[in-house]
Amino acid sequence: WTEFMTADWFFRNPEGVVHHLETTLNQKNLIAQIFGGNEETLLYTAKKLNKEYKNRFVGIELNMGCPANNVMKSGGWAELIKNKQKSLEIIKNMRKVINMPFSIKTRTGTNEQDKQNQMEFLLKASDYVDMITIHGRTTAQWYGPHPDRNFIYQLKEKLPNQVIIGNGGITTYEEIEKMRENLDGVMIGQAAIGNPWIFTPHH
Repeated sequence: WTEFMTADWFFRNPEGVVHHLETTLNQKNLIAQIFGGNEETLLYTAKKLNKEYKNRFVGIELNMGCPANNVMKSGGWAELIKNKQKSLEIIKNMRKVINMPFSIKTRTGTNEQDKQNQMEFLLKASDYVDMITIHGRTTAQWYGPHPDRNFIYQLKEKLPNQVIIGNGGITTYEEIEKMRENLDGVMIGQAAIGNPWIFTPHH
């Protein structure tokens, strides 16, 4: 289970942000997913989560995939993949202060022309993370049709020992099973809203 937090908010009020994420005492296996465009607050958040909140989260994830304009304007979420060299340095530096599982969630690129560069970026980033989740659309596609699952499968072929999770455009349990044949796991967001049965086979 992944919970979102902005590094800038956490920088100002760490305990308040963490408390806001914890909805019940029985929640298990929470991953703190952080986002933002400020390297200083991203590193501060990662370091503090790793040191002081290890008993409340099982991992830390950097969101580099959401295309929401309000956050992208500040340099966060999918905006991070526009400057791949800078983002790679952020990932490297976050890895230095994180000794619990660390992952990234991203997209297939900013647009169709960027896909090859994004593949190369992910191959480099894989040296510093324990898991990569890929949404099968570019930033320009937003949540449009035709997610590119072949891109995700190709990444797994190139990184057979890396945990690769597929995401985006999944609407049936059968699709989940198909993707699991090629990947280590599947992440579902929008399709589960109002349809929790997507996680179970139809009989």
